[in-house]
Amino acid sequence: MAQGKKEIMKSFIHTFCIKTKIDNDEYRKINAVYQIEYYSNMHKHLLNTYKDRGLRIEIFQCKEIEVRMDKDNCWNKLNLIFTTYKLLHNGNRIGEVTEKHEIEEASKKVIMLLVDIYKKSGVDLLKRASINRVDVTKDIITPSDAYTKEIIRIAKETELPYGYKMWIPEENDKLIHPQWKVENAVFVNNHSQELEFKLYDKKADLEINKECTDFLENKSWLRIELTMKKKMLKKQGYVKSDIITVEIVKDMLQAITVDADYLLINYIGGILSPVDNLSKKILTKYIKYECGSKVRRAEKMIKYIECMKNGKIDSYGSAKAVSNIETEFEILGISPIYSKVECPYIPSVEKLIGGQEINYRLLNIAKRYNERRGRYDLIYWR
Repeated sequence: MAQGKKEIMKSFIHTFCIKTKIDNDEYRKINAVYQIEYYSNMHKHLLNTYKDRGLRIEIFQCKEIEVRMDKDNCWNKLNLIFTTYKLLHNGNRIGEVTEKHEIEEASKKVIMLLVDIYKKSGVDLLKRASINRVDVTKDIITPSDAYTKEIIRIAKETELPYGYKMWIPEENDKLIHPQWKVENAVFVNNHSQELEFKLYDKKADLEINKECTDFLENKSWLRIELTMKKKMLKKQGYVKSDIITVEIVKDMLQAITVDADYLLINYIGGILSPVDNLSKKILTKYIKYECGSKVRRAEKMIKYIECMKNGKIDSYGSAKAVSNIETEFEILGISPIYSKVECPYIPSVEKLIGGQEINYRLLNIAKRYNERRGRYDLIYWR
């Protein structure tokens, strides 16, 4: 009986973005020094000179109405995207930055890179700059690729709260990011709160992009990523002004790093599901066992499972009836969304993010059920 090795990795800031603007004269100065490339499939210009040092720059042309409303008459919007690990380790984007001294050093590198651009081109990119986005990440080692894809599939079937919507990559996005296949990723956004999150198969991402995967040692890898944009960053108190200095960048990165697990649990784990998943037959058997003599209660729960699977929750009953039955599942600590046979027990996303203990009772029930039927080949969490 094989078991997935339990590995707990830290939450960290993977990337963050500073937004700024430049006028046409400043654009010409930068273009005279650096090679700005145009990518027609992405409809944007890229400056990749500092890419291996942790900075890539996206350049977009402003709309005419934006220029008319801008006191500096800027025709170009820039996204300065920093990868924290690459700021410290040139060329290597796989790694975590979690320690205070690392964050302090990364913050210094941000300003150093922008000063270097100023010295070479005479353009001060900090003049109109503001912090626009932060991506908080958690990597989860799963027992197998099947588990990674099953977590993603289950997330897609989850009923989302008001304001949250599934985002499906457009065809153009799929061309740019071939790793965003249906089975490899799920995207959710909330426009009003200016936040979005995604779960994706990081192993597939690395393989498709032909990056070194030797260090994975045949491990399966789920990446969970939360993007907080300017409005959310200000609401949480991480961004207090549009001025950018080493101290301001450092304080923001350190505060978010400290809160990283809380942010991921609150805005992803709490949105998807705080309860665990079982394969179908184990789920129904467990419900019947737990309900005991309350046969009607078990029948209602099993009916709700089928309604969810068929996408017909409204056919189950009133909103109150749905709320009541969902409470029954929460009491038992299980989800009405069942997993595939080869993934008999999956801990909730909330547990995975927080590094919490899995439900060993459910795990052992799943093991015993399968072993009694001669299934000793399955892989389990531990």
